[in-house]
Amino acid sequence: MDFFFAILKEMGRVLVNNLTSPSFLFLYLLLFGLVALQYRRLQTTSASMLPCSQNIYMRTALVSTLLGLGGGLAGSLVLILLGVDLTDIAVGQMWLTAFLLMLIKPRFLCFAYAAGVISAASLMTGYPTVNIPQLMALVGALHLVESLLIFISGSISSWPVYINKNGRMRGGFNLQQFWPIPLVALITVGVIEPRGAIMTPEWWPLLREGTSLGTSHTYILIPVLAILGYGEITTTNSPAQAVRKSSRHLLIYSIGLIVLAVLSSRYSLLLPLIALYSPLGHEMVIWIGMKSENRPALFTSPPQGVMILDVVPGTPAHAQGLRSRDILLTAGGEPVNSYQELLNISGQSGKTLLLEVSRHRQQFSRRLKLREDKAIGIIPVPDDGTQRYLCLADDGIFAVVARLWHKIKH
Repeated sequence: MDFFFAILKEMGRVLVNNLTSPSFLFLYLLLFGLVALQYRRLQTTSASMLPCSQNIYMRTALVSTLLGLGGGLAGSLVLILLGVDLTDIAVGQMWLTAFLLMLIKPRFLCFAYAAGVISAASLMTGYPTVNIPQLMALVGALHLVESLLIFISGSISSWPVYINKNGRMRGGFNLQQFWPIPLVALITVGVIEPRGAIMTPEWWPLLREGTSLGTSHTYILIPVLAILGYGEITTTNSPAQAVRKSSRHLLIYSIGLIVLAVLSSRYSLLLPLIALYSPLGHEMVIWIGMKSENRPALFTSPPQGVMILDVVPGTPAHAQGLRSRDILLTAGGEPVNSYQELLNISGQSGKTLLLEVSRHRQQFSRRLKLREDKAIGIIPVPDDGTQRYLCLADDGIFAVVARLWHKIKH
C-alpha cells in the first residue's frame, strides 16, 4: 500500500505542476477548443434536420473536459501499475499510422487499428522496432478509460437525428463524446537510483522486460495529453441502453487486451495473437453495435398520433414531464396525426393547450402553459415527408465479409 500511495502522491504532484504550467495549460485549452468545435458541429448537424433544438455544445464541452481530468487520473494509475514505458512504444509511428488509416476510412482513426498494423509489421519485417506488449498495454489502458467514461457520461449529450435506413425513416440519437485527457506516464531515464526515489515491490512491473536497460533501472513520470472519443448512432435502443451496452463491450475488449499484453510480455508466442486481437477485437465491438441496429426501430411514426423523439429542456412539454416515445393523441380535443397538425392547433389555441398522451399503452392528460411563441418543445419522430436526414448503413469489416459471403452463396 505504501507503493500505491507514493505513486498517487507523485502523480498528483506532476499533474498539478503541469496543469499550472502556461505551456501545458495552453495545449490543454487548445484541446478543449477542438472538443468544443466538434460538439458545435454535432449540434449544427442535428439542428439542420429538426424543427427545434437546444444550444448546449459549450456546456457539453465543459462537462467532458472535467470528466477527462478524472479519466486521466484513472488512466495514469493503470499505466503506472502495469509499468507501461513510453521509451520503446513508437508513439510517433503510431500517430502517423493512425492518420494514414483515417484517410482510408475516418473511423479507423483509432490506436487499436494503428497498433495492430505496427505490431504486424514489426513481427514480419522487424520495422519499426517496438515493444509490442508495452504498446498494446497502452492501447488497452486508453480503451479501459474510454469504456468507463462512456458508462458515466456517454448519454449526457445525445443529439436527436433523423435516419434513413434501407429506405425507411426512423428517429435516433447521435451519441458522440470527446474527452481531453491529461495523463502521467513512465519513461526510462537510467540505471542510477536518484535521491528520494520510490522503491518498487517485487511484483512490479506487471509487464516484464519492459525496457532495454535490464532489471535495475530508473523511471520518471512525464505528462502526456490525449483525446478519447466515442461515437455511435442508436435507433433501436434508448441512449442510456446503448451506452451501457457499448461500455460493457469495450470494457471486455480492453481487459482482454491488457491481459494479453501482460501474458505476451512473458510468453513471446502470444505476440502474433495480440497483434490480431487489437484491430479485430475492436472491429468485433463495432460489429456487435451495428448488429443491434438491425432490430425493429424504437422511434418510428405510429399508426395514430405523433410520437416524441426528444423533449427540449425548459419548454412547456418538458415542464409537464413529457418524454421520449410518448405519443400525442389529441391536442385541444382534436386528434393529431402529424407534427404540422399539432403546430396548427397550438398556434390557434390560447394560453394553454390540453394534450391526450399515451405512454406504455396507458393514457393521461397534460395541460401545457404556452409561451408567447406557442412553442411546445417537442422533437417528433420523422415521417415519410421528412426532407433532411442521415443515411445509415452497416460499416464494418465483419459486415462487409457477411455481405460478400451472402453474395457467394446466392
